[in-house]
Amino acid sequence: MSFESEWNMSLPEALADLDQQLRVVIDGKVQCCVGLLGTFYLEDTESPATRVRAVDAYERYVRAVPEGALVWGADPKTGTPRKLVSTDVGNVRGWAPRVAPSGEFSYAYKGGSEKDDADVYMVKCLLGADTPDELGYVSFALPLSWVGDRPAGAFVNLVLDFANILKPTHGYAGLAVIPHVNESGRSSAMPSVVSLVSRFRGLEFDLPWLHSIHLAKLNKIKGINWLTVLARKWEDELGGVAELAEELGPEITLRRWDDGVIIQAGDHPLFGDVNRKEPMPLYGRVARAIEPIRPESMGSFSSVNGFTVERTDQWLHRFDND
Repeated sequence: MSFESEWNMSLPEALADLDQQLRVVIDGKVQCCVGLLGTFYLEDTESPATRVRAVDAYERYVRAVPEGALVWGADPKTGTPRKLVSTDVGNVRGWAPRVAPSGEFSYAYKGGSEKDDADVYMVKCLLGADTPDELGYVSFALPLSWVGDRPAGAFVNLVLDFANILKPTHGYAGLAVIPHVNESGRSSAMPSVVSLVSRFRGLEFDLPWLHSIHLAKLNKIKGINWLTVLARKWEDELGGVAELAEELGPEITLRRWDDGVIIQAGDHPLFGDVNRKEPMPLYGRVARAIEPIRPESMGSFSSVNGFTVERTDQWLHRFDND
C-alpha cells in the first residue's frame, strides 16, 4: 500500500503540513522549528583555504534550496540583519575578500517573514578564533518537506557534499530543534527548545559557537545523531574503519567521504519520543562504538533555562543504554 492511498495525500503534502505543525509560536513570534540540520566543525580557522571552503559550502546550500528561501542575512560590516533582496549581503564570495585575513569571518542567513523569527531555512558560519587551536563551524538547516519531492538519499548526499567541501574534523546531521540563527542560549525561545529536546531524544540541541569552545579544549567530538561525521584521525583513534564497521554491525552504514567516514544509524532519522519510550537501538550502538572519542561533560548548554551541567551530561549520554 502506498503512502498516498493510505493517507489520502502525497508525501510532500504531508511533510509540508508537518513543517507548519512543528513550530513553536508565542505572541506571533516563531520561537523555534523542527527540521533537518547539519553541523560541521573545522580546524585551521585562520587558513585562507578554510575560508574559501566555507564560501563554497554556502553556495552549495544556496543551490540546494528554492530561490528566495533565504530572506535575511547579517550585514558583513555591522552584523545587523538585512533583507537580501536588492542588496549584496548574500553575495558572500563578493564581500569575503574585504574581510581582513586575521579577522573573524562569519555569515548568517535565514528565511522567515520577520527578522526575529526562527526558520527551517538557515545557514551560518563562524571562523577566525580567538586562539589558533579553536574550532570554527558551518551549520545549515532544512525543512522536512525538502526531502519530500527529492530522490531517496538527497539529504545524505548533501551532507556528503558538505563534508567533501569543508573537510571537517567532525560533525553530525539529522533531526534537530532549530532556534533563531543568532540564538545565544539565553533568549525567551530557549525554554521551548529545552522542552522539545527533553521530549524527543533524536532532536539535536545545537549551539555550535558554544560547543566549539569546549570541544577544542577536550579534543573530543560532541556526540552522535542519525549521521555522524568523522575525519580519519577519529577513525584511527577507534582502531580503523574495519574494526568500527565490525563493531557497528550490518544495519549501520558507513559512507566514505574524501577525508573520513559518515556513520548512518539506519535508513531514516528517529524522533525518539520519550513519552512513548521509542527505542533507538542503532543510535545506541553508534554511541557506544565511538564512546572513547565522546566527552563525559561539556558544561551547561543553558543553565538559566534549566539545562544545567547535570542535565546537559544526561543529554550527551542519552543513547548509551539503548
